[in-house]
Amino acid sequence: MWENLDLDVIDKELQWAHNLGFSKLRVFLHIEPYIKNSTSYIKNIFAFLAVAKSRGHHVIPVLFDDCWR
Repeated sequence: MWENLDLDVIDKELQWAHNLGFSKLRVFLHIEPYIKNSTSYIKNIFAFLAVAKSRGHHVIPVLFDDCWR
C-alpha cells in the first residue's frame, strides 16, 4: 500500500468506514517499503494521515511491523 498510495481509493474507503461508524484505524507500517524509499514512504504516510483526519478518523500506527515474513 505505501509504495503505490491511491488517495482517491483511500478517501472513498475511509468514507465507507466513517459511514459504518468506524472512528479508529490500526495501520501497519511495514519496514520493507521504508528501506526501499524512506522519503516516499514518509510522504505517503503523511498524505494518508491527512485524508484520515479529514474523514474524522484516529490512526493507531503499528511501527515497522515485519511479522508478515
